[in-house]
Amino acid sequence: MRTACLISMLLIVGCASTRKNVPPPAPADPAATAQESPVSSAVPPAAEVSSAEVPTAPQTVPQAAPSSAAADAQLDARMSQAEPGSIDVVATLRQAGRLASSGTTDQAGELYARVAGAPNASRDAIAAAATGLYRIGDFPGAVRAFARLGAFLRGEEDLRYYDAVALFETGQYEQARIELSCALPYIQITEEVARYRTKIERMGDRPGTP
Repeated sequence: MRTACLISMLLIVGCASTRKNVPPPAPADPAATAQESPVSSAVPPAAEVSSAEVPTAPQTVPQAAPSSAAADAQLDARMSQAEPGSIDVVATLRQAGRLASSGTTDQAGELYARVAGAPNASRDAIAAAATGLYRIGDFPGAVRAFARLGAFLRGEEDLRYYDAVALFETGQYEQARIELSCALPYIQITEEVARYRTKIERMGDRPGTP
């Protein structure tokens, strides 16, 4: 009995000494914990940016072509600011061309005449206005506009032919014949040119014609 108690006491002392020799567990390594954890938990989620905070590239909105009424209003506004007697020659010619193309020949003729008589119109602008008057059949206006050019220059034989036709249509037959004879060697003889040549030469040969 005494021997059994002694053996039990020795076993208890041995277990206690064994527990004292076991080292405590090492503290967890934060780096190892981070590696073992999913990446999404280590990286903070990106901040959401609202669409209002994202700058957008400026967009160019195409400008619609001004209507005829708007173009007329713009032209009138520019002309009201111009010097007395001067006009916006280029804009007026364009507007006259649009009117002529649409068949509004009376208003087109008025604008062509304004260009032909404008003090700030260049020779090319006057020639364009005179040609426009010729094309819409305003032959008296064309004669006056061509007269503003003075003597025709070399290379203006087509203008000279237009002037000859306008002179013929206004009854100035001899002057028409003179201008036509000067233009014919330098222009293409189309069917229309041949027809007017016959008319002009015939009227120029009439008795009583100067």
